[in-house]
Amino acid sequence: MTRRSFVFTMVGTAVAATLAYFGCKRQVTSQSSALYLPHFLSILMDKSAIEEIGKSYLKKHPEENSIEKLKSNILSSFDGNSLAQKETGGSIDKFFESKILSEFRNGNQEVIDGWVLSVTEARQCALFTVLNKS
Repeated sequence: MTRRSFVFTMVGTAVAATLAYFGCKRQVTSQSSALYLPHFLSILMDKSAIEEIGKSYLKKHPEENSIEKLKSNILSSFDGNSLAQKETGGSIDKFFESKILSEFRNGNQEVIDGWVLSVTEARQCALFTVLNKS
């Protein structure tokens, strides 16, 4: 192997490793934020509005005012299994998308501050509020 091919190989490996690292890091961050930040609402409104919805939800449902209770309810799927217990066959975003659509189809909704939200979206706002409070 010549010095030139060695240098090109090392540079290529370094670039590939860097891209893989940041690609994985971004995916983990987006998956963890998907738990407490409703995707559609985060496009429409700022974080303070999401926090207000979360506060209103917690006033209506004080029994859910804990991080663990909210996480458990958010991650439970519409068939009663938790996300961790089943293969989703896709990303956490797909899980939430199908869960939220299912809740709208089945009438599992909350009206909070004039917004008609699925229960999962409302719980995500509540979790966002609780996490920002602590």
